[in-house]
Amino acid sequence: MSGKAIQPTVFPFKMAPGETLKLRDYPDLELVDRVVSGTIKLFNIENEIQDKDRAVRIRRMAVERMLGQQVRNLPFENYDYNAIFGQCCENVIGYVPVPVGIAGPLLIDGKEYMIPMATTEGALVASTTRGCKVLSMAGGVTTVVTRDAMSRAPVLECPNVQVAAAV
Repeated sequence: MSGKAIQPTVFPFKMAPGETLKLRDYPDLELVDRVVSGTIKLFNIENEIQDKDRAVRIRRMAVERMLGQQVRNLPFENYDYNAIFGQCCENVIGYVPVPVGIAGPLLIDGKEYMIPMATTEGALVASTTRGCKVLSMAGGVTTVVTRDAMSRAPVLECPNVQVAAAV
């Protein structure tokens, strides 16, 4: 972050007597001030202002201010944050572009599928494609759902393998 101090935010409009201002009407820098001070929780910006793209931008500015440095190489624009909000990532400040290759076809339950794979590991997609070919030639893969659930469990750290085995 540059050595310049952020100037106090000035509201760019006048309010009528008795009119209340909603958080989404505040300028970005005022919202950043509120996030940094803890008045708005980092994880709750989207709910407070009802604009996911703007929330990512505000969170990013707040994190930059708290870290004292810019997050330059992490893209954040032109992404559909509606697809992830409340589903697969919290406190979003951007995204990581990862190359996506296609493996397959793989015969699964009698139907051929092409399998998208996001990876930066060289030869992984080609290797997986060879595995798909062998599995398909052997009659394919049959799937069965035995249980549909999610669990969260504690993690225990042990000083050595003997104690871990005893636990």
